[in-house]
Amino acid sequence: MKIDRSRSRRARIEMIPLIDVIFLLLVAFILFSMTMTTHRGLNLDLPDASNAAVERDTLVVVSVAADGRLFLDGEPLEEGALKQRIAELRRAEPNHRVL
Repeated sequence: MKIDRSRSRRARIEMIPLIDVIFLLLVAFILFSMTMTTHRGLNLDLPDASNAAVERDTLVVVSVAADGRLFLDGEPLEEGALKQRIAELRRAEPNHRVL
């Protein structure tokens, strides 16, 4: 009796279920690791800031137009006047930041 070997198939490893299981394990690992972290900190009793003074904006913006004109907080200035105005602002308020 002759056995037909052409009909036998090779066993295949299906990848889709394997990927699903690996993804599920990865998600479970991430969730478990997030719950295992401890948040350390100090318990502080902070005072209310209802009567605190509001800080002024300490940012000074210098802009340069495409044609080379200079602006300080939106006001047009000449180059020498700009240097002088920034120096005045620095003397009056040392915490001013120039952008």
